[in-house]
Amino acid sequence: MNSLTNSPISVRTALQWQNFWQTSLQSAGIVSLSAGAIFFLAANWQHMSRWQRFGLFEALFLLCAMLAWRKSAASTSGALGLTGLTVLTGVLFGLFGQTFQTGANTYELFFAWAALSAPFAWLSRQPGLWAFWCVILNIALTLYAQTRTDWLFLPQFSYSVNWLALGVINLLMAWVFLHRLGSQWLCRFLLVCAAAFITTGSLGMVFGSNGGQFAGILYLASCAALWAFSWHAKPKDIFAITLLAFNLIITSTALFARYSEFNNIGMFFALSFWVLISSGIAFSVLLKLHRLWHVEANTQANMS
Repeated sequence: MNSLTNSPISVRTALQWQNFWQTSLQSAGIVSLSAGAIFFLAANWQHMSRWQRFGLFEALFLLCAMLAWRKSAASTSGALGLTGLTVLTGVLFGLFGQTFQTGANTYELFFAWAALSAPFAWLSRQPGLWAFWCVILNIALTLYAQTRTDWLFLPQFSYSVNWLALGVINLLMAWVFLHRLGSQWLCRFLLVCAAAFITTGSLGMVFGSNGGQFAGILYLASCAALWAFSWHAKPKDIFAITLLAFNLIITSTALFARYSEFNNIGMFFALSFWVLISSGIAFSVLLKLHRLWHVEANTQANMS
């Protein structure tokens, strides 16, 4: 038991959790300060002139820029300054649009916010700031997908294709960040986002939509990518396959409900029975894989 507790895998996991919470709390602190300034502006909007509104946030923007400039981007103070710049960039965009009523779409605001704040995340190299940037980009992509029924050069596709495409984009970002930053928790965060988009798209595909063939190709590709994430991770990680199992259970249950007639209570019990059976099978397979991979990881760690 002691050898298992003091194994390199356990120590590495503890350090990862420590870094995660440290980065999250630091980012939450700077975001809270920025949110306080936003609430102050909202409460005193009628009593402040246009110059006072812009002056408040531009002063905060300059303070964060000076903090990031004087300190190293890899340090805690520098990362906090870059986080503040990222948050205040979006605030200034929103303030400009609210003051001058530009008429721009909401997704254009978030796309511009993501584009201008990307250099700050790149300079910081902090997974927490990259996670915040990914949230901004996903909001922009979600708002954009809700307004379009075509996908690139392929017209007249349904929303299910858009959601599946967003899932693939998040899978690509997870792969890039895993290999560039080596952050497992950021990769898992993006995998959760990808699984949410993929599940939404698969449900839309099940209940009828145009472009079913292309949606099916995207769905199979995304499922294969989730499977590949678990098998090619070092050490092998069960997380992506767990998300895939949840998606398969939800999608298969939706298929059952789609092509069944709920004209009696027996069909309801049949659907419930299917959920129990599929969940039990998934749990059994995941448990066996987890035990097998855990033994392999400990064996490789002891050999090294």
